[in-house]
Amino acid sequence: MRHPYLFIFFIISAFLLPITDASLSADLVKGGEDKELPIDVVADRMISERKSNKITFIGNVVAKRGNVTVYSDQLEIYNDEKEGKDKIIARDNVRIEQDGKYAIGQKAIFYEEEQKVVLTGNPKVWENKNMIKGAEMIFFINKDDTIINSSEEKKVRATYYPKETPKPTSRDNRD
Repeated sequence: MRHPYLFIFFIISAFLLPITDASLSADLVKGGEDKELPIDVVADRMISERKSNKITFIGNVVAKRGNVTVYSDQLEIYNDEKEGKDKIIARDNVRIEQDGKYAIGQKAIFYEEEQKVVLTGNPKVWENKNMIKGAEMIFFINKDDTIINSSEEKKVRATYYPKETPKPTSRDNRD
């Protein structure tokens, strides 16, 4: 199996693509270019199924790379070398954190070929106090694009706190 843990990093980076600040995206992408950083996965159990090219981590899963951490109850890594359709699925109580930014949902799927991540199950993303939620979030890693879909029961909702601009002082008004 070729580097299945490398795909975990892509999931981590994709979920934290910026929703409220364009500079955040650049920071995450730059961090993602350093392929030398190891990925550390800790779980209660690991099951490897060679016939189906699948590795499953079960129970209290914590995957870390650099300053990014993914938590979930289960993490499945699929590696289909014949069809080139690699993917990772994080299930149940998914939480991704990096430097005060985080995303949550019940299921996250990273599709290697499409360079796409889909977060479902009441997904929400926060950066500081800014927050976006919807029924489904789709992150296109290579394009740096995000689509947040709604459903009849759950509309897209964003709460954004504009950055405060400093007020001029009397000193700033001098010639």
